[in-house]
Amino acid sequence: MDALFGLGEDGQLLTINCYMIEDHNDRRQFATATQRNREPILQVLSRVLPPKGTVLEVASGTGEHGAFLAPRLSPRFWLPSDPNPLAIESIESWRRYTGSDRLLEPLCLDVREPQWTVERTPPPQLQEQPIGALVCINMIHISPWEACLGLVAGAQRLLPVGGVLYLYGPYKEGGRHTSPSNEGFDLMLRDRDPSWGIRDQEAVIAAAEERGLRFQEMLEMPANNRSLVFGK
Repeated sequence: MDALFGLGEDGQLLTINCYMIEDHNDRRQFATATQRNREPILQVLSRVLPPKGTVLEVASGTGEHGAFLAPRLSPRFWLPSDPNPLAIESIESWRRYTGSDRLLEPLCLDVREPQWTVERTPPPQLQEQPIGALVCINMIHISPWEACLGLVAGAQRLLPVGGVLYLYGPYKEGGRHTSPSNEGFDLMLRDRDPSWGIRDQEAVIAAAEERGLRFQEMLEMPANNRSLVFGK
């Protein structure tokens, strides 16, 4: 049994088990947090995304968000990605299981690279449906700060004028945690890896604005998380 590290919606670290269901080719993984946050995320994305084009999801994890969101955000295409080979297996299994023609094959993508996979070898669908938005759910706090900087740099390179960058996760505000559970979660993250941790919302906004991305709005989300929306 393999495992993929992830984040619980209640602010706890969790291990997402990867197991065979009935089909030996089925590598779908499951995160309970997705069931709780996917509808609120869908409500926000339905309102802020461009009406057409391709949405590039960075750090797709299990792939459940893409499987749920892609058919509901049609006619847009959804392009998932992740640097973790186990995650890629799960994402592809979810793609096959869902059967949506809006959900594209996943890419192995590390945001810290100066040129992303999607830039070096773009999928053919992007010729007719270019990337119009980037979505990143629960990555910035479970990665080094360099990943956040790489994310906004990639958004600057890839997004057209009118494009959207959407971020979801917990944040500090004014240098302070927004809840006791987030404070405890932050300590747990930093104990696991000193380069991880809940980021200051102001620092993330500043990093994005330095790359030409305009901060548009913040929305409160389930379990002391927030949505940050940027436009180019």
